[in-house]
Formats: sequence, C-alpha cells, structure tokens
Amino acid sequence: MIRNLARKLSSVNYHDFKSYCHKPDKNSFFVTPTNSIELTKIITKLNNTKSPGYDNIGPRLIKGVCTTILDPLVHIFNLSLLSGCVPHKLKVAKVIPVFKKGDHFPPTNYRP
Repeated sequence: MIRNLARKLSSVNYHDFKSYCHKPDKNSFFVTPTNSIELTKIITKLNNTKSPGYDNIGPRLIKGVCTTILDPLVHIFNLSLLSGCVPHKLKVAKVIPVFKKGDHFPPTNYRP
C-alpha cells in the first residue's frame, strides 16, 4: 500500500506556492475592535474548573483581577487586530494528551 502511494505522489507535479498564491491584502479581513463590555462578558463566562494555560494563570485569578487588567487587555487585543501581529506568548498552548481507552500506542486513543 505504501509503495502504491509513493508511486502516485512521485507523479504529481509540484509547483512553488508563490506561483499560484496572490500577494496578501491587508484589507481583506476585518474584525471589529473589542471593548471592555465584550471582554468582561467573556471573562465572566470562563469556567473556574479549567486548568491554567501556558502562563499558569487560571480562570479564577483572571476573574479576580478583571477590573484591574481589563483596559490593558482591550488595548493589547485591539492593537493585535489592527496590526495583524499576535504576541508570541499568546501563540503558545499547553496541550496534554489524556488517554481514553484501548491500546496506549495509537494517538487516536487520546484526547487533548
């Protein structure tokens, strides 16, 4: 089966992606800036039982300091949307595979 797949792939004519992708257009995607009301609603809906992220800050702590960090967060989020740049530390996620059932070897027997 693998040999058949390899033969099929070797006959495919690969092209450089730049030859068929257009230049990016900064104005092709628009997201409405957020505000403190929207962010407060999101923060209050966070589940307290969820584990903290990469920064080890859990939902309970974020809810506790919400009024203090709200304006800086709104500014950071809107600046990110406006510039199209996401701070590197916001791109990091902690995903821990949790075993479901069956054989321990196949990745499909785990959930994130």
